[in-house]
Amino acid sequence: MVTRRLFTKLLLGRGLVLAPWPLLAGRYRADSPQTLVRGPKSVFNVRNFGAVGDGWTDDTASIQGAINAAGRSQATVLFPPATYIVTQLHLLAGVTLEGYGATLKRPDATPASPLGKFGRMLTTGQNPWDSELDSPLLVIRGLRVDGNRANQGAYTKYELEHAHLIFLHAATQKAGKLRALLEDVSLVNNVADGLSVYTNCSVQVKNLYASECFRGGLVITGGYTDMQVTGYQERSTVHRYGINIEVDAAGFGNSYAIELDMRDVDISGGFDVGVLPRSRVLGSNIRSGPGFHLYAIGSGFDGSAAASRSVNFTSRRTAWSGPLSSLRTTANLDSKQQSDRRICRYGAGRAI
Repeated sequence: MVTRRLFTKLLLGRGLVLAPWPLLAGRYRADSPQTLVRGPKSVFNVRNFGAVGDGWTDDTASIQGAINAAGRSQATVLFPPATYIVTQLHLLAGVTLEGYGATLKRPDATPASPLGKFGRMLTTGQNPWDSELDSPLLVIRGLRVDGNRANQGAYTKYELEHAHLIFLHAATQKAGKLRALLEDVSLVNNVADGLSVYTNCSVQVKNLYASECFRGGLVITGGYTDMQVTGYQERSTVHRYGINIEVDAAGFGNSYAIELDMRDVDISGGFDVGVLPRSRVLGSNIRSGPGFHLYAIGSGFDGSAAASRSVNFTSRRTAWSGPLSSLRTTANLDSKQQSDRRICRYGAGRAI
C-alpha cells in the first residue's frame, strides 16, 4: 500500500515541487519530472518551470513556458498559492489555468518599462482561435488578477484604455468561436477593463468578482459573441463601472449581434448595456447601485428565462418589471455617458 508519506517521499525523490495532495492523487509519469498526470489530463506546476512567486521576481517567462507545454496536450497549469509578477501571458485554447489562493500581479511601471496602451495581462491576442469549428475550452479558475493600477502612471484620460486584465477574442474570418470558462476569478485594481470579451467568443462566467476596474469589470465590445453569467459581484468606490456592453467591432459574417444571459448579478457600479440588431439580453436577479442604462436597436431585453419577454431589473434607486412594449428611453444622455461616447440611455423605472 502506498501511504501519503511514502507517496510524498517518492515525489520528493524525483525533485518535484508538491501541489496540494488532492491534485497529486493521479498517475506519476516517470519520464517527465515536470508533469503529473491526473486522469486524462496532465498538470503542469508553474514552480517546476522556474516561477518563484515571491511578489517581486518577474515570473512571466516561467509561467508562459508552462502554458506552452500544457498547450501541446490541452493540460492544466497549476499555480500554488503565492503572488506571481507577470507582464503579459499568451493564452491557448484548451488549456486550464488553476490557482486557488494565487495572485497574478502586474509589476510597477517604470520609465524604462512603461505599461503601454495595449499591455494586457492575460490575452489570446497573439494566438487567436481561427477555425470553422469552435475551440476546445479555455479555463481560468480560482485566480486573483491584480492590475496594480496605483503604480502604472496616468490612465484616467484613457492613456491605457486597452490594458485589460483578461482579453479574449477569436479571428473573424471563420465561424468558429473561442470557448472560455471563468470560474471563481477575481479581477481588481486595473487601469482598463477587468474581463474584456471581443469578437467570436462563447464565454461562461461563474462567480466572478471585480473591484476598481477603470472601464468596467465585465465588458463586451465585439460581435458574434455570446456570454452566460451566473454569479457576478462588483464592489468599487473610485471606478464604479460594473457592466459595460458596447459593441463596436463586427465578428464573423459582419455581425454585431451578441447574446447575453445574466443571473445573480450584484454590482455597485454602472450597468450600461447597448446592443445592436439581432442581439438578445436576458436578465434575472440583477441589482445595480446607480441604476440601469439600456439601449437596443432591433433587439430585446428579457427579464426572465420564460417566454414572457419582460424586463425585470432592480437597483437601489429604481426598478422596472413589465412587458417589452412598455420599455422606453429618454432622449438625453447624462454627462458621464456623453464623455464616454456610449450609446446607452436610461430605461423606464419606478421608485422602490
